[in-house]
Amino acid sequence: MQELTRADRQFIRGRLATLEKQPASKEIDLLERYFNGVGVAENSEYRRILEGLRGNSDRTEEVLSERELVIPPDLRAEYSGVYFDGKNHVPIRVNLKYGKFFLSRHYKTPHNVGGIKLSWEFKGNGEIYFVDLKELSSERISHLIRPADKKAYCFEWNPQLDLFMPIFSNCLLEPKLDLLLKFGYTAGRKMVEAGEHDKLIPEEERREKGYLKNSDKLFGNQQGLAKILDDTVSWQILQNIARRTPLFRIADGKGVISYSVS
Repeated sequence: MQELTRADRQFIRGRLATLEKQPASKEIDLLERYFNGVGVAENSEYRRILEGLRGNSDRTEEVLSERELVIPPDLRAEYSGVYFDGKNHVPIRVNLKYGKFFLSRHYKTPHNVGGIKLSWEFKGNGEIYFVDLKELSSERISHLIRPADKKAYCFEWNPQLDLFMPIFSNCLLEPKLDLLLKFGYTAGRKMVEAGEHDKLIPEEERREKGYLKNSDKLFGNQQGLAKILDDTVSWQILQNIARRTPLFRIADGKGVISYSVS
């Protein structure tokens, strides 16, 4: 059994202290994998503490999930940066405001003329609320998917999407909207995967080795994307998003969204 380094011990103590305040089964599993990777002994005090935390995790997560179905309307947070999805570094902005959770991406033409901003607006439980497009040159906003009532959605298509995202150009309307919706959920899931990777890295090494990177320039009250790991509410909502896979269908002239949950 290899001897733990000082950095390993500091990292483990820090993660255990965090989990004592808010035990979460997925993060406990990640820390156990870290234990296995660095050679923590089976009879060690670290493993004993971790197993004790595991017993409290299910009840704590259930309470957290129910509490955060409604986001306090006065809660504000904004993050800017990129996440690594296994192939590319993807720019993203995250906003928590007005009782909703937003993921936003900007798209430009090869010549950087104009551009669009796509925003996916989520409820605290990870269900979609709106999908909006903003044309940056004219400030025009299109509500691509918006609620019509409790069970159905109105929808429209903005041809700008075909210009900036050619993947849509040869699709029919229904699969276009389904794919557009899935893009937002994929971003949330990839961010969670990146964050889980980073939580296994000592904090002082995350800037170099982490998959969540901060923007070079931050404005106003923006924080770097890597800081979202310290935001309990935002991180829980991202996990709720990551657990859902949406399916968009058109029935009787209205949009219907169903979810499979993992």
